[in-house]
Amino acid sequence: MIVAEYIARYLQKIGITHVFGYDGSMMLKIADEISYLPEVNFYQGFHEQASSFAADGYARVTGQMGVVLVTSGPGAVNAMSGCCDAFLDSIPLLMITGQDRYTHIATNPGVRLNGFQDMDIVSMARPITKYAVQITTGMDIAYEIEKCVFLANEGRKGPVLLDVPMDIQFEEVPEDVKHFVPEEKEMSLDISIANKIMTALCGAKQPLILAGGGIDIADARQELKKFVEMTKIPVVTTLNGHDACAISLGSSGLYGKPEANLAVYNCDVLLCLGSRFGLQQTGKLADEYTKAKIIHIDIDEKEFGRIMEPYISLHCDVKIFLNCALRIGRAYSFPSYDLWLRKIAGWQGKYKNDLYVNDLGVDPVKLVQHIGEACSDTAIFTNDVGQNTMWVCQGLEIKGRQRLLTSSGYASMGFSLPAAIGAKMAKPASQVISFSGDGGFHMNMQELHLSHLHT
Repeated sequence: MIVAEYIARYLQKIGITHVFGYDGSMMLKIADEISYLPEVNFYQGFHEQASSFAADGYARVTGQMGVVLVTSGPGAVNAMSGCCDAFLDSIPLLMITGQDRYTHIATNPGVRLNGFQDMDIVSMARPITKYAVQITTGMDIAYEIEKCVFLANEGRKGPVLLDVPMDIQFEEVPEDVKHFVPEEKEMSLDISIANKIMTALCGAKQPLILAGGGIDIADARQELKKFVEMTKIPVVTTLNGHDACAISLGSSGLYGKPEANLAVYNCDVLLCLGSRFGLQQTGKLADEYTKAKIIHIDIDEKEFGRIMEPYISLHCDVKIFLNCALRIGRAYSFPSYDLWLRKIAGWQGKYKNDLYVNDLGVDPVKLVQHIGEACSDTAIFTNDVGQNTMWVCQGLEIKGRQRLLTSSGYASMGFSLPAAIGAKMAKPASQVISFSGDGGFHMNMQELHLSHLHT
């Protein structure tokens, strides 16, 4: 078996059903091997950036790793936008790049250009991936692709890159090929800290939950819903966590609703679940963001104290914490928060109409509200970057199992349409609605050539 076939069959083995990309001479052999496998479909877009965004959208709605296959040089560089987006929003993505012949690019190290379209994509990708590596021999393929897949899904998820020179793609994979064996790391939960958190919540008069994008990444929506029902603590979300809880007050932060931001500022204990306290959330003056004691739970301990100093921090997967909290929460007596909830309801009534932009004609926020209400409980919305970002986050009230996909950290215009295509491929029976501004739409409008998807 040659390296190209090994890659295709390994993707099949781990359950990958869709690969997104764009043809080019340095990746054709891998694409050809994929074409022989009926279980794995290669969907060619019309630009590498769009293909990487489509894989990102696919990964967000399935919870599985997205896969991108592109050629060397400009193809690989074009796909870097999707790599950045996945890195900053913690989306598992495997990017496979073709490369000029290794015999060409290894001949004169340091020369600006040895072969054709030979670009050191590994060095370019390292700052925006969890791992990036070039295959230099058939002996390495099993170890490196297994390591890439593991790292993409381990801990705080993110993109990885596997660069495969064209001549290496035709090398035979030896029978005694080396495999990757990950170190066993079990993320344990300190029960004493969990009890301290529950005690702090029970002692609060105006507690609040801030649900971030980590809720969806950890597949913890149901656990969060049960926790809210048990405690009766109100919820606001971040931009990336907008769809994390259907009974939330909506998004807070720079693009959020007035009542959500007032709740954040006036709460006395803020339980942050899977959010990094980014600039879009806190604004430039983080000291004025909230007066609350902050309880920060995140899978990435580097986020603790980076912007907001926590009263309690817990390095943990949010799903593990919520399951623990549901279990030990039966021993706690949560007080009535009626006064706090009435205060929030007063803000909702007072500022309800402040979101609207136009007195005459079509108001974009009202339009988004009507679209959300008219769509099914399983609809998937994708959001582009620009003024429409704010309109959608202010107007879209999540119901049921609806999803909203947004390029939050990287904030790339042109994300919405290809992400919608990836989401539709992942969930062909679901309604998929793409919100785009005129600028973002123009950036990847060529993807409408895939009209057979009926997005």
